[in-house]
Amino acid sequence: EKKWKKLKKQSENIDLSNLILELVHYFEFLAEDKQMTFVLALEKGIQIYANADLLKRALSNLIINAIDYGFEDQDIVISTKSTENHVNIEILTKNVFIDKQHLNQLFERFYQIDSSRHSKAKTGGLGLSIVKSIMMLHHGEVTAYNTKEGIIFSLKIQYLTWRFYLKVIENHKFNIADYLGAIKL
Repeated sequence: EKKWKKLKKQSENIDLSNLILELVHYFEFLAEDKQMTFVLALEKGIQIYANADLLKRALSNLIINAIDYGFEDQDIVISTKSTENHVNIEILTKNVFIDKQHLNQLFERFYQIDSSRHSKAKTGGLGLSIVKSIMMLHHGEVTAYNTKEGIIFSLKIQYLTWRFYLKVIENHKFNIADYLGAIKL
């Protein structure tokens, strides 16, 4: 509860496309060292209410992993998609696949798939658990799954209470079902 209140005080409306473009620009030189290219499929105008520094940290961890564990001359695809209740941010590392047996454990502290990756790991198995913690603070979630193109790490961030407050301001009244739906974070 205390963490949530502190997070709320440090949160702000964020233009998601601009935040992602800023990170891509920052990491572009690392990707270029491996002849990797960022391919962006970003919905314009997505505004979320979140802690920008923490969200940047979560996305940075995923982008760094895509660069570190991706293959040379491959694309890293970053996409966003909004629904009525949440935003999905997906990072696809092409031609990289993770065995199903590891997918559910990836976000546990200190978990690493095998010892050969240990020498590469800069965070000692903490990077993805940090992403999970950040998403939990934002009442969101992180998942990883394989597609025919490669591994996708997906962040799901719910639109927080700002939509609810807009409804109240617009209508000057609300129905209890809307209230319960808005606070179901």
